[in-house]
Amino acid sequence: MKIGNFTLKKKDDIYYFTIPIFENYGNLFHIFTTRKTGYNGKELDLGVNTQTALNDVYMNYLKLCETFNIKQDSIILSDQVHKDNILIIDESFKSNNFLFKRKVKNADGLITNKKNLFLVTLYADCTPIYFFDPVKEVIALAHSGWKGTVKKIGEKTVLKMIKEFGCNPKDILVALGPSIGPESFEVKEDVKNIFEKIFNEKNFSFSNEIIKPGKNEKYLIDIWKTIEYTLINTGIRKEYILNSNIDTYKNTDLLFSYRKEKNTGRMAAIMAIIDN
Repeated sequence: MKIGNFTLKKKDDIYYFTIPIFENYGNLFHIFTTRKTGYNGKELDLGVNTQTALNDVYMNYLKLCETFNIKQDSIILSDQVHKDNILIIDESFKSNNFLFKRKVKNADGLITNKKNLFLVTLYADCTPIYFFDPVKEVIALAHSGWKGTVKKIGEKTVLKMIKEFGCNPKDILVALGPSIGPESFEVKEDVKNIFEKIFNEKNFSFSNEIIKPGKNEKYLIDIWKTIEYTLINTGIRKEYILNSNIDTYKNTDLLFSYRKEKNTGRMAAIMAIIDN
C-alpha cells in the first residue's frame, strides 16, 4: 500500500516501509520500521533510551532479525548525538552484543561499502536520509534533526562519500524518510534565527522558502526542503531525491512522534548491501 511516496508492507505482523527508487536493486536491503508490531504484540520500539524496558527493546530487535533474516552481529547501531559526526563502517564495528556493547560512538551518520553490514539509525520526528550509489556500491544513513540539518549533515555525508569512495554525486540516489513535516515543525524565534543565519549564506539564500509564519508568534520550518536544497548544492540530481512526504506528527497511529507524544518509542532506518 502506498503512503506518501513510500510503500507500506507487512511481513509476519511487522509493518514497514520500502522506498520505490531502491526496490529494483537486488543487492540493496532497506526498510523503515513503524510502531507495529513488536515482541508479545507490543509496540516495535527500537530505541535504546526510551520508556520501554531495554530487554523488551532487545526482544524487538530479535523479532526483527528473525523476520528479515538478519544476523545479530551484523547490526551496526548508531549512537546519535544530534551533531554531524559521520563514520566509515567496516567489519571492525561488528559486536557480539549489538545493543549493549555498541562500537559506534557519537555518530549521526554511517557510511559503508562492505557487504552484509546492516546500518541502523533511530527516529521519532528527525529526518532519516538514505543514500545509495549503485555504481560504487556505497550506502549511507544520516540522522538529520533540526540541529543536524543546520550542521548540514546530509551535505557532509555526500562529501564524505565522494572523498572516501570516489562517488559521483550525480549517481547517488537519496530518500528522505518519515519525519516531522513542514506543517508540524513549529519553532520559536531563536531557532528561526539560526535557520535564517545559516541558510542566507553564500549558496544557501533560500531561508524565505523554508520559513513560514505560524501561530502565537511562532514559525513553521520546512526541514525536508532545507535538506533537499543542501543536497542539490553538492551535485545530487533533484530527480534522484525522493521525499517520503510522510509526517510523523500527523501519523501517530503508525509512527512514533516525540513532538506529539513526548515519552515515545523509536523507529529504525535500516540499510545494507547484500549478496544478490
